[in-house]
Amino acid sequence: MRLTPALSAGLVGLVGLVANATLAAEASARTVAPECAWVDSGGRPVFGHADGMAIFRRAFECAGEAKGAYVLRFDAVEGGARRTMETRKGDVAPRGRWPRETSLHAPIARSQFCDGARVAGAPVTLAPEHDGVRARPAVAVTVEAVFEGTGDLAALSATERTTVHCEACQGLRDAGSLGLYEGRAMVSTLTAATRLRGRASKAWFDCAKRDATLSVRYFVGADDKALGRAIRPTWVQKGLERAFKPKGDDVEFDLPLPHAELCRRAGGAKRIAWEVAGEGLLGTIGGGGRSYHSLVCR
Repeated sequence: MRLTPALSAGLVGLVGLVANATLAAEASARTVAPECAWVDSGGRPVFGHADGMAIFRRAFECAGEAKGAYVLRFDAVEGGARRTMETRKGDVAPRGRWPRETSLHAPIARSQFCDGARVAGAPVTLAPEHDGVRARPAVAVTVEAVFEGTGDLAALSATERTTVHCEACQGLRDAGSLGLYEGRAMVSTLTAATRLRGRASKAWFDCAKRDATLSVRYFVGADDKALGRAIRPTWVQKGLERAFKPKGDDVEFDLPLPHAELCRRAGGAKRIAWEVAGEGLLGTIGGGGRSYHSLVCR
């Protein structure tokens, strides 16, 4: 078939349009940003806490030659205040692109998110220890994992949160003391004149007394070796948490040693040991351990 000049010009124009459309599509394909997305964490929590740590686990995938950078920041938010604990950076990957999957794993220690946790103005609740053994006064702290991406990673920008509990009574002066005295002096020989005295800062005591008890366990025996092995106490002086009375910035008590009861149960033994016991934070007064003395009975 013989083409007329008009038909020939039309075909040339059509071919040009198809070629231009193809070039435009190819150019468009080259300028579309590679897709980056978070992928499944394998059933594990994205941001959780266990064993006294906050643990962040996430992974992302990028199709094509994705470029960009990110900052992963961990903040503690408590009572309206924000404190940055740790910052991690990921720059442009080797060879100018990110691998198909990049895993992020960041454990944040309790000491990091509890450091500086405030008590004033923050509600104090009873929360279990991380081992689940005993409820203690605690302040709830929100830990945030903030991912900020640039370039192809900008689509991944997100904030994840988890709530942790920090001991509410930390930093409120010392945890107090207990001792056996006659007059002003601590004694190594216990008699009917011996007194049991306790002291703690009022701020710490008011915080620590929630759901807590304080007692002293006495062990009477023939020698220190036997006292060190003893498990069952000879006598327990209970309810000491109710004996504290305010005195200035402190709380104190001054009680007689249960000397007569101890002598009645001693059966002629000459040595005695005692230790602080109780539940909750009050059981930590004095720092723990057994103290050894001579017992004088007449």
